[in-house]
Amino acid sequence: MKRNERYVFDTNVIISALLFGQSKPGQAFFAALDRGQILLSVPVFHELSAVLSREKFASYLLREERERFLAVFLRKAVLVEIHERVKVCRDPKDDM
Repeated sequence: MKRNERYVFDTNVIISALLFGQSKPGQAFFAALDRGQILLSVPVFHELSAVLSREKFASYLLREERERFLAVFLRKAVLVEIHERVKVCRDPKDDM
């Protein structure tokens, strides 16, 4: 039974979960899918899509597998709209 818990994941954690499901990031990601809702913003989805389209991931997953993951993830995640910008990370790109 899903609870009302909500989770947010960084692109790197999502990719680690996809590539290494039994890793700590993978365990956290898949537990979050089971227990609650994963929140996803459009900018994070675009970043995730861009990173997964890099050729270096072809040795891990076929392009079709990466595209299927993105499609399923987009259906399962709850899209949220960004209303406020934050500046808390050393790398401004990580403030998504």
